[in-house]
This record gives sequence, C-alpha cells and structure tokens, in this order.
Amino acid sequence: MSWQSVALIVVLVLLALLIYFLARVRYLFNQWGSSQAAVRRQHRWHTGVVFFRTDALEWFRVASLSWRPALRLDRRSLSINLVKMRDDIATARVGDAHTEIDMAMSRQAHTALVAWADSAPPRGDWVLF
Repeated sequence: MSWQSVALIVVLVLLALLIYFLARVRYLFNQWGSSQAAVRRQHRWHTGVVFFRTDALEWFRVASLSWRPALRLDRRSLSINLVKMRDDIATARVGDAHTEIDMAMSRQAHTALVAWADSAPPRGDWVLF
C-alpha cells in the first residue's frame, strides 16, 4: 500500500468524523427544549446543551462524539442554589442527591430551569391520609 493510499484513508476517516461531529451538534442544538449551558467541573468550564426531560435534566457536552448525556440530574431531587446574575448570564449551583455542579446559562434558560424544576410532580413518598 502506497503512502498516498494511507493518506487518503486518513483524510477520509477524519472527514467522516468531522461530518459526524457537526451532524451531532446540529441535532442537539435543533431539538425542541434545548438551551446552551456551560457546566463547571473541577475548575474547568465546558460548553454544552441542556435538555429539560420529563424526569431529569440532561446535559450534553458539545466537544464530544457521544450521544449519551455527560450529566443527568434527577428532577425530583433537583436543587438550585447560589444564583448569581451577571449581565445576561445566570450562574447557579445545581444538583441532585448524587451530583452537584455549577451551571451558567442565559437568563431566559435559567428562568426555564426554575419553572421546570418548580413544576415537577410531587415526590412519591408523600402521604395525605
């Protein structure tokens, strides 16, 4: 096999990965109910897309090839604390029973997050009578 053939195969594989990555990013950003949000883990911010699902908040990292969420927070035990508003950006400490992270998003996305969390159905352990 000549070096030109190897170079062509490498270029084609890289092109396929680039097309896959761009298609994934386009799909994530064009989904209904998605919003751009950055998450801080271990002192580094990572940009991504957040989805408000029926039972959980799911966050997908933009710089990834995975179709699985990098972060999933349970809606029933979700807490939103330490909210700071700066210009058009809201930063909050968001967590559930297992995970706690810092999340930065637009004010509109923060309002949607709070409304979504507040409208969660009551926990199943409540007893009325």
